[in-house]
Amino acid sequence: MSQGLKKKFQKSLRSVNKRLKTINKRVLAVPLFLLLILVLSFLRRDLFVVSLVNGQPITRLSLIRELEKQSGKEVLETLITQTLIKQEATKKGIVVSNDEIDGRIKALEAEVVSRGGNLDELLASRGQTKADLKRQAEVQILIETLLKESIQATDQETKEYFEQNRDSYDKGATFEEVKAEIEGQLRDQKLLQAFQSWMEGLRNEAKIVYFKNY
Repeated sequence: MSQGLKKKFQKSLRSVNKRLKTINKRVLAVPLFLLLILVLSFLRRDLFVVSLVNGQPITRLSLIRELEKQSGKEVLETLITQTLIKQEATKKGIVVSNDEIDGRIKALEAEVVSRGGNLDELLASRGQTKADLKRQAEVQILIETLLKESIQATDQETKEYFEQNRDSYDKGATFEEVKAEIEGQLRDQKLLQAFQSWMEGLRNEAKIVYFKNY
């Protein structure tokens, strides 16, 4: 074999070996990928299957579809409302700190305990977690901050409420003793009224596009 042919042969051989190595890597990668999928499927079965009924699986996808049928519209509208609230807060530079959120949750927990309850058990009974509660607390604080000018109760309103509802308080209770409680009640009433009209205005001004109708 001439020197030239020998070099061509060696070059062709190296090229074939390189291709074989590439093919072997690809062939090896396929079973490894499948093995990874199988392992993940076993370890995180809840990602694909949520229940077995006599060995027959109920998939997570079928559960999601059913939940969407039952309450998809309501949940979607809630998410849209929360998004509008956060967008408006961002425009006005309003940020809720972790301390504010924690303070609100501690106050709620104290109220639940005073009534003989347990916050964790209450959340579990509603299918919620502390993380869910923190998100709700953040949105609530944002609403109150955005609408604070519209929800303050005046002394006159507070006194009128006390006189009109005196029978609902303990006998002998003075105005000063129940003033803070009345202010809270009036603030909640005003907040609800103000929020409804305010949110209606935001929705009318917003560009909301629905890609799925429920």
